[in-house]
Amino acid sequence: MAGVEQDAGGLPERVAIGVLTTVFPPALVDEVIEQAQARELRKRSLPARLTLYFTLALWLFRGRGYDLVLRNLVDGLAFTRRGWGDWRVPSTGSITKARARLGPAPLEALFRRVAGPVGARGAPGVFWRGLRLVCLDGTGVEVPDSDANRAVFGRPSGKDGWIGPYPQVTVVALAECGTHALLDAAFGGYRTGEQDLAAGLASALRQDMLVLADRNFPGGPLWTAMTGRGAQLLWRIKTGQFALPVEQVLPDGTYLSSFTSGKGRNRIRVRMRVLHYTVTSTDQTTGEQNTEEFCLATTLTDPATAPALELAGLYHQRWQAETLFAELKTTQRGGALEVLRSHSPDGVAQEIWAMLCVHHALRGLMATTAHATDTPALHISFTRALDAARRTVTPAAAFPPPPGS
Repeated sequence: MAGVEQDAGGLPERVAIGVLTTVFPPALVDEVIEQAQARELRKRSLPARLTLYFTLALWLFRGRGYDLVLRNLVDGLAFTRRGWGDWRVPSTGSITKARARLGPAPLEALFRRVAGPVGARGAPGVFWRGLRLVCLDGTGVEVPDSDANRAVFGRPSGKDGWIGPYPQVTVVALAECGTHALLDAAFGGYRTGEQDLAAGLASALRQDMLVLADRNFPGGPLWTAMTGRGAQLLWRIKTGQFALPVEQVLPDGTYLSSFTSGKGRNRIRVRMRVLHYTVTSTDQTTGEQNTEEFCLATTLTDPATAPALELAGLYHQRWQAETLFAELKTTQRGGALEVLRSHSPDGVAQEIWAMLCVHHALRGLMATTAHATDTPALHISFTRALDAARRTVTPAAAFPPPPGS
C-alpha cells in the first residue's frame, strides 16, 4: 500500500486501510464526497476523506472506541519520514462532529456506486437456467433509544405500551443468492412497509434475474414494478391472501391464474403461474412430523423451461437472505443484542450505509477469491473474511517501513 501524504501542518490527507481501499479507492471516495457537497470548507484535523474511511472502519472494529479505531487508520504515520508532524488523534467529541459534518449522503452514494452482482457465470448457486438468482427480504435493526431516533424511526409497541427496548429501522435488501452480494437496499422507520421500501429497489433488476421473495412481498404494484424491469419472479403467496382462480391447468398440474390489484385508474391485472406443494419435516428431538403447505406464484409460465419440481426446490434459496442478515446483524455488528452507535437519525443512516458498504466490499472480494480458486463463494467463511479484513487495517499492512530499515 502507498504511504500517507501530509500537508505542511502534518494533516493526514491519505490513509491506506487495506481491504477497503481496494473496493473504495480514494478517487471514488473523493468523488462521492464532492457529489454530496460534503467537502470541508477549511482545513481540519479530520478531513472528509479520512472521516469517511473512519466511518467504514467502525464496521471492522465493532466494540472499540472512536480513538482506537482512528489510531488503526493513522498509526502508520509514525513510519513515514516526517512522522506525525503536529497532528494528534482528535477527541471523541471532535470525531462525532466530523461524522455529523460528513452526513449520510456520501456513504449512500458510495454504496450505490459499488453495489451490484459479483457472481461469475457458471459459479455454483449464482445462476439457474440462465437466470441470476436474487433474493428480496427485510429485517429490523435496533438503534439507540434517543428522543430523535424514537421520533423518526418509531419503536415496537402494543396495547400495554412499548414492547421493544429500542427504536428500530426496517431494512429491505436485494441480494445475489450465490454470493450474498448486495444489489440494492432501502430503509425506513419501524412502521414503514417492506413492500413500500422494496418498490424503490426495482431499478436494480435486470432481464436476466429471477427474484425470490417470501409471503410479505406479493402485491400487484410491486409485482408490476419488478416485472416492468424485465425480471422474472418466484414468490410465495399467503394462504387466502388472493383469490387465485384456475384459468388454465398446465400439463404438470400447475395452473395459470390472475388477480386484480388497486382501485380506479390504478387497478391492474396481475397474471401468473401457480404451484402448490407440501414439505414434511421431522423434529430430530421428538420425532414429530410437521407438514407445511406452500403456494408459489411465478412469471415463468412454461413447464417445459421451468419445471415445477425445480421451482419448488429453487424457492428455498430465498433463505440465503436470512443468512445475509445474520452476517450483517450478528457477525458484522458484533451480536444480536448490539445496537448502532448513533443517537441522531442522520448518524443512524450514515452507519447503515457504511455497514452495507463494508458487507458488499467483503462479499465482492470473497467472490473474486472463490472464482480464482474454483470454490463456491458461500463455502468461504464470512467470519474469517472479516477477521482477515481487520488484519489489513494495521500499520504494518497499510504503510511502508521507515526508510533504511
